[in-house]
Amino acid sequence: MEEQIQQITKKAAKLFHRYGIKSVSMDDVAHELSISKKTLYKLFKDKKDLVSKVLECPTHETSKEISINKNLNAVEKHILVYKSIVKFLSDLNPTFEYDLKKYYPNLHAEVIKKRRKNIYENMHRDLTQGIEEGFFRSDINIEIVNTMNIIRIESFQTMDVKEVYNHDLIDVVKEFFSYHFHAIATEKGLKEFERILKEEEND
Repeated sequence: MEEQIQQITKKAAKLFHRYGIKSVSMDDVAHELSISKKTLYKLFKDKKDLVSKVLECPTHETSKEISINKNLNAVEKHILVYKSIVKFLSDLNPTFEYDLKKYYPNLHAEVIKKRRKNIYENMHRDLTQGIEEGFFRSDINIEIVNTMNIIRIESFQTMDVKEVYNHDLIDVVKEFFSYHFHAIATEKGLKEFERILKEEEND
């Protein structure tokens, strides 16, 4: 049953992110998965319950991947988190965040709180590890860097960059990540960053 719930949640996430929450009905989700509405409602109390499970997906997937790869250094973890953000945003329609805030305000507030806490804790741990490993500058203010990251990530989710600035969102995210990394990294960190990128290019 747990596997089926995850499968439905992932499919619903793709639909919500692409078309917005309001435009996608439980009928649409059932149809996409070739299951009955009765089966869907056995697993999810209502649409709000499904939306709630969808919102947990990105956080759980990234945390799971990092926990599996416990021996990653701070630079590798930084890149992994960045990739998860790109993957999430590439399928995200700004309407999703708008619908969430408008039709599920309490859920939206709860999600924002959890998301900020998760980003803060993960980034704090990663930055601390990076400083200890000599990859990140020891004089950075971790709390302020974390706050800046949270603000930026949230703006990516709500702003239609293509329409407002005529830039592709993913290109903007990539440039931001490069800018951010160069701002916090030591020479050792930059060399490790370049090494990983070259390895990925050759794969």
